[in-house]
Amino acid sequence: MGRNMIILQGSVQRYKFVRGAADATAVSMILKNTDTEVVSTFTASYSSGVAVVELGEEDTAVVGTYQYQVNETTPDGTIKYRTGDCGGDDCIFGIITICESLDEVE
Repeated sequence: MGRNMIILQGSVQRYKFVRGAADATAVSMILKNTDTEVVSTFTASYSSGVAVVELGEEDTAVVGTYQYQVNETTPDGTIKYRTGDCGGDDCIFGIITICESLDEVE
């Protein structure tokens, strides 16, 4: 199972990835809203073996639950990571939950 994370609505989040495949040139973090099924992809290139994917304020504006997957781009294609435990037709992905900030609630 992937790692579960919580993000505060409207915050900026940065995720650092260390190159997994020696020939990988970029990493993509894919988020899928579990209610609307809208998919968003955030990509960053590796520099010295590290890439930082940034989700801006507009990217974290919608409260909800999101499944996520991480892919690396290589000259031969895509390597998929963090796809969770798959048995049969059921896959359990890591979850990102975007929550309202406690100090914004009236």
